[in-house]
Amino acid sequence: MLRKLNQEPISPWIVGGDFNEIMFTFEKCGGVQRDPRRIEAFQEVLEECQLFDLGYTGVSYTWERGNLLETNIRERLDRGLANEGWMNLFPMGGIHHLPYSTYDHYPLLLTIESISGHLKSPRFHFEAWWTLEEDLESVIKES
Repeated sequence: MLRKLNQEPISPWIVGGDFNEIMFTFEKCGGVQRDPRRIEAFQEVLEECQLFDLGYTGVSYTWERGNLLETNIRERLDRGLANEGWMNLFPMGGIHHLPYSTYDHYPLLLTIESISGHLKSPRFHFEAWWTLEEDLESVIKES
């Protein structure tokens, strides 16, 4: 779906909600460990579509199942993703994880504030998984 949306002409865009996948192993607590290939595939799609995680404030996990400590599973499945164009238009934009309700997913609140005509330098982006790339050092030196 993200790849299909990305085929449209380049313009600022944002997408958010339940992606049913985590980006990093630390985004899951309890239960069976996620297949690293699934995590890597999700990261690759985001990189291909040039989408960046907006980060969050609030609780660390957005989905929870199980009432007992030994059976409880928590994951960050819900998130906001945006391309650089959107992030430059709304540099103060972000996601807040709201308090848990009766649904098994925590609601997300998108906050935005436009730059309203002020030019700002592009926002710096860093993804932790970039450190796993073999050519990271040369890319940094060339920047």
